[in-house]
Amino acid sequence: MQYCAAASVPRLVPYSESVLSSCGNGAFRYCEVYLSLAHPLRDDEEVDGVRMPSWLLYSANHMWLDMTADGRCHAGIDGFLARTLGAVERISYVWQHGQHRPTAVITAGGVDLHIMFPNPLVLTSCNLYLRADPARLTAEPYTAGWLFEGEVLPETTTSLMTGADARGWMRAEHGRMNEFIHQHFAPAGLAGDGGVLSPGLVSMLGRDQAVALFHEFFSPFARDPRKP
Repeated sequence: MQYCAAASVPRLVPYSESVLSSCGNGAFRYCEVYLSLAHPLRDDEEVDGVRMPSWLLYSANHMWLDMTADGRCHAGIDGFLARTLGAVERISYVWQHGQHRPTAVITAGGVDLHIMFPNPLVLTSCNLYLRADPARLTAEPYTAGWLFEGEVLPETTTSLMTGADARGWMRAEHGRMNEFIHQHFAPAGLAGDGGVLSPGLVSMLGRDQAVALFHEFFSPFARDPRKP
């Protein structure tokens, strides 16, 4: 038998079933008990102030994917999208199980916005803690703010980026966002000195503007701006 010594009420688990537990693989990084007690080492890159953990894969619509050796995975939003959203008021999930492109409806600035991982996976659970504490989505986007848990399919990693490719794409996205803001929303003064993206940008926009921005950068059909 084995158990988690960190849990307030240890629950015995047969060692033969350890594969079913997140403790036996990389999924422990998303365990609430682990996150509440541990201080994980950061192996992160930063691009214009946005954290980019080096072990993650990134999609063109600013989602991340983390896979373990046994094919389990977690997905969530990256720091760029978290900064754009700012304060989140509500989170709901379209599906909680089954083979889907996982989707959540995020309410920020009074606007409902659909967040979709662009590739299908076998969805096994969602982070229901976020329904009670949605602020964690943007405060801890790479840990406690994860959205979806599942199992990877052959197409789950299609067109995802990592390493230098991901960092180059993120730099291009910062430039594209600044250009988009100055072209469409310049009177509102939404970019800080030096073109730094204003936190909580969505809440500074009208509903139609927020939807237009979201469609441009965070749609599941968003593309890498460096490519024709």
